[in-house]
Amino acid sequence: MLKINGVTVKTPSSLVVSIRNVGSRVDINAAGNAVMDRTGRKRRLDLRWRYLTNTEMSAIVSNAADAFFSVTYYDPEDMSARTLTCYSEHFEFGMQRYSGTAAVGWEDARLELMER
Repeated sequence: MLKINGVTVKTPSSLVVSIRNVGSRVDINAAGNAVMDRTGRKRRLDLRWRYLTNTEMSAIVSNAADAFFSVTYYDPEDMSARTLTCYSEHFEFGMQRYSGTAAVGWEDARLELMER
């Protein structure tokens, strides 16, 4: 299950969740141990679809168009649904597919989201 801006979109072929330290500064103290000042942890989602119809692509593009938007996905750390406020770092579209002269879908779409 994946929702963008409250709208259920096609389940991605691949979803990679990264948890990143932000605002971190790592130093070595006199004892030779690493010490860290960490501002926070943020999630990054890498979503990929092997194929999307025009309607499926349109739902993703239109709902991820705002500067910030909500995303609900299944989080491996919580083992439950989690909703984040995100922004789109990168949106990549593969080759458009045709049936005769009519465009019918897209291959290899990728959406990278970063937690706000």
